[in-house]
Amino acid sequence: MKEVSKVENKLLDRVEYVFEIQSSSTPSREELKTQIVKQLKADEKLVSIQEIKSHYGSQTIHIIVYVYESQDVMESLVPKHIAKRNNPAVEGEE
Repeated sequence: MKEVSKVENKLLDRVEYVFEIQSSSTPSREELKTQIVKQLKADEKLVSIQEIKSHYGSQTIHIIVYVYESQDVMESLVPKHIAKRNNPAVEGEE
């Protein structure tokens, strides 16, 4: 997994990353999150995968990730549907 860009967004108390991987199939969010947490040495609860982009015919996949400073900031900024995607255990609670 290669880090393509890193932007510190101080206004929103987060760091925004774009990663690129080469794969013949799109990995699951859980697999990607595990790799990203290891690479960034970040708290898993503060990492939010926003988007996974792959183009037809290409083996390059781009992943947009936000790492927040605190749980409170993350909860106030991340849309509910994105939070559900990033935390599969939350889906069954509703």
